[in-house]
Amino acid sequence: MSLSSLSAVELGIGAFIATNVDNGLVFSAQLALAPEGRTRSIRRGQFTASMVVFGLCFALRHVLVGLPLWSFAFLAIVPAVLSVRGVLQLRQEGGTPPAVRGFMGALLVTFAISADNAATYLPLLRASNPASEWLLLGVWTLALVLLLIGATLVSRSAGVRRSTAKFGRFIEPPLYAVLAILILIATGIL
Repeated sequence: MSLSSLSAVELGIGAFIATNVDNGLVFSAQLALAPEGRTRSIRRGQFTASMVVFGLCFALRHVLVGLPLWSFAFLAIVPAVLSVRGVLQLRQEGGTPPAVRGFMGALLVTFAISADNAATYLPLLRASNPASEWLLLGVWTLALVLLLIGATLVSRSAGVRRSTAKFGRFIEPPLYAVLAILILIATGIL
């Protein structure tokens, strides 16, 4: 059975929202903590990683569906490493909050927190006809651009910047640890 175009759009929007709440929060924090002049490369890293996830899901929609969900558990490594790095930086007095410093950091974090995205997008693509598949890719790309704009606007708020500068060093390690644990739970390891 194939999804109609309207159903594909509705399910595509719902899937994107449901799987990108964590991404929006992490991305906003990354931008708020970013060193001056690095926000553009962080946005490019986020966009590139998300588009690669979309592309991989699109290209491998008939292959990856057969992979067991636990095989995506390796994606928990990046947030776990970032959590440990943040805890180690907490031991340094007066240290600045850990920050994703550029393209590669944002790319790796986005890949790491995209396991739930892939697990959700693949069955939708598999149930779609070729026209609906392209429509889903367009919907997800537009939603991603809106997410990037929203996170950029949120991160520019003076209150958000003050809060992340003051508390970011304490918030980021547990946030990344929770993401690593959620990935392990979502993949059935825990």
